[in-house]
Amino acid sequence: MKNLFVFVRAVIACEIYRLINRGDNVVAVGKMYQVLSKRIHFSMAESECQKRGYDGLAVINSPEEFNYASQLTEHLRFTVGAKGFWVALSYNVDRQKLIWIDGSEVVSDMPGFRSGKLLDSQKVCTRIRFSGVALGKINCSNPRYPICGYHKRDFVQATGQTLRSSKPVFNESMMLAQHKMESHLYCTLLCSRFSMCRVAWFESLTLTCSVLGPGHFSISKDLGSQTFVRVAFSTN
Repeated sequence: MKNLFVFVRAVIACEIYRLINRGDNVVAVGKMYQVLSKRIHFSMAESECQKRGYDGLAVINSPEEFNYASQLTEHLRFTVGAKGFWVALSYNVDRQKLIWIDGSEVVSDMPGFRSGKLLDSQKVCTRIRFSGVALGKINCSNPRYPICGYHKRDFVQATGQTLRSSKPVFNESMMLAQHKMESHLYCTLLCSRFSMCRVAWFESLTLTCSVLGPGHFSISKDLGSQTFVRVAFSTN
């Protein structure tokens, strides 16, 4: 098969999750996230999530995380018209950037993300949407539905497609990392360690794994290469 669907998921701390059902305010529960059905202020959201065993609001910065959270919020979005959800993202005045609570920056290919427009505002709290412009800064006192999660996400996940006898043609600015690896599987696992990884290219002759970030690329034939292409952000 030229195209082999690869689903790589390593679940560590999240494998045994404690949150099956913690009250009437729970709409959806997952290994990564929990969506609460009560609209509350940003300052209250952290503590409400912590009461349920999570670190606080969720970090959602990879395609898999975004797509999974989109599925979890479908009920509220389509039944009560919920358009925005609190997440662990805020504006860092010193760095003048939107920063997740784990210290990472927003990936550049987040759907509809326009950093310049967001940084014009002095509002520090951020809500996430799963259609149109994903991120928007609003007043912290505005009530929104919280998405709870873990700040140190021990699980790693990469979902996508492995193209055999193929290599990417790309701009060098997309290169995130390059390491010696034993096989293409290890190369794919390396990709899963980076929220920004979009492509993992393994060269069999040199046992070299190249991890590429967001950007435009094409695929060309190369008998000594295998290329893992990660799933994209979904929009609905």
